[in-house]
Amino acid sequence: MTELMMNAERSGAERLKARERRRWMIGLAALVVLALDAIFLWRQGGASFDLGDMSPDLANGIATGILVGCLVFIPLARRMKHCDEHELRARRLASQAGFFTFLIALPVWALFAAGNTLPPVNAIAVCLAALAVYLAVFAWNKYR
Repeated sequence: MTELMMNAERSGAERLKARERRRWMIGLAALVVLALDAIFLWRQGGASFDLGDMSPDLANGIATGILVGCLVFIPLARRMKHCDEHELRARRLASQAGFFTFLIALPVWALFAAGNTLPPVNAIAVCLAALAVYLAVFAWNKYR
């Protein structure tokens, strides 16, 4: 009951600022976890894109880091409820562009690899390409 009273004492602008600070702190914590994971990966010599040379402990650590990073960003996804139509459109277009990049690039690369034109499929490179397309399309539609 006292928590409800405390929220009633604060103005809407103060509550909005506090919510924004929490979101920035969550995002910053996720970036710190990502940076620490990358540092540990680099120090153990696993900073290559070839997953066959990776030790099982390192692979488990990276998988755990990715899962924790995804779980940290779940609260940030709740922000979707509070964004305007312009940002919603930018996110939708970026998601579609990233998805289609992945959907087209993976089979095309696999077919070229089967024809000995390209090296074997590197799924991490395809994921990074899809992420780069997502970020580029989102930035273009949001900030132009």
